[in-house]
Amino acid sequence: MLVTNSSALNLHSLEEAIKDFSRAAQMEPTRSMASVFLSRGKCYLLLPKQDIAAALADFDKSITLDPTIPAAFYNRGLVHENMGRHARAADDYTRCVELAEQLGGFDWHGHHALSNLYMAQGNFKKALKHIQVCAIAYPDESRFQSRTAWCLWQIEKMNPLKG
Repeated sequence: MLVTNSSALNLHSLEEAIKDFSRAAQMEPTRSMASVFLSRGKCYLLLPKQDIAAALADFDKSITLDPTIPAAFYNRGLVHENMGRHARAADDYTRCVELAEQLGGFDWHGHHALSNLYMAQGNFKKALKHIQVCAIAYPDESRFQSRTAWCLWQIEKMNPLKG
């Protein structure tokens, strides 16, 4: 039983999903297996007691097998960020955004994560660049609009107009 609906996940189904993904991961690693490692890594992060090391190893393996999956970089970035490795997180989020664009898509998760990371660091100009992309793509999403306003306010506070 492979679990794909995250809203239906509970501890038992997470553990079952990890077992299923682990069985699949025993097959010969090919590019198409990258999604197995990505999915198992996500399950490790959803467990009540997260297995960060296992999740990171799976995201690394997913990227090794197929370095064109934006979600693998995004999820690895989350792990790095939570470990306090902000430069690595920014690199992964940036790669997520770049890959999505190369594939003709848009990954608001990557932009949003970059914005949050830069806001936490007090770099509101960089944060603004990424949150504005989200705000333009999703004009009715209030969190993007409010974060855009917050960044603009912070930038203005740091550099008031003289005159």
